[in-house]
Amino acid sequence: MISKNNILFMRKSTIYQNKIEKLLIKHFSEIKTEWAVSRKSTDSFRLKSNYAPRLDIAIGPFNVGNHITTFDIEREYDKSPQKLKEYITNKNLKTNNNPRCTLAVEVVFSGSSKHILGDITNASVMGLYGFVVANDKMYKKIQRIFNYTQLIKSLDKVPNNLFNNVSFLNISDFENFFNPNKKTYAKINNLRPRIIQRTKTRGLLNPRSKKIACRLCQSE
Repeated sequence: MISKNNILFMRKSTIYQNKIEKLLIKHFSEIKTEWAVSRKSTDSFRLKSNYAPRLDIAIGPFNVGNHITTFDIEREYDKSPQKLKEYITNKNLKTNNNPRCTLAVEVVFSGSSKHILGDITNASVMGLYGFVVANDKMYKKIQRIFNYTQLIKSLDKVPNNLFNNVSFLNISDFENFFNPNKKTYAKINNLRPRIIQRTKTRGLLNPRSKKIACRLCQSE
């Protein structure tokens, strides 16, 4: 039975997926939320007897048959913001040789260790590059499980190319790849308390400044 807390986190995760989708539309041609990897498939995933996961966010084109090549997917990746490309380079991530989509993103606001391990695996297996995006509550837990994937790789317990193309990060860092104004917004937020305080101490609460101060307070 699903607890009320899990239902709440599922709703928050869905809201976040929609928020990220709006940022991604500015850069990529095709974005799907809750994308079933079997959708329109012409390979073995089309069989209902086979398990087919859903990715929280997937960026096309989608390699569900023989008409999409790795070249098409890499060409779409070239549209990525420079900050994302630099992150991938700095993390020394390798490409998936047989991706099902360009970017595979799993959003984790709750879940067991087994579920998170599945998220990391799906992001790695399905995307040219994969990302697991976490809120503050889940970040350390994901970090520990991600370290486990690197441990079993170092011990040759999994294929060498598995988990080479996947990384994890918090939601604000992931958003920052696609939102060039995020730092500007942060600076504005940091200034708000000082603007309001200065307005009060200097006795400048004329009708116009009162209106501005109220707006700033309400937006906190």
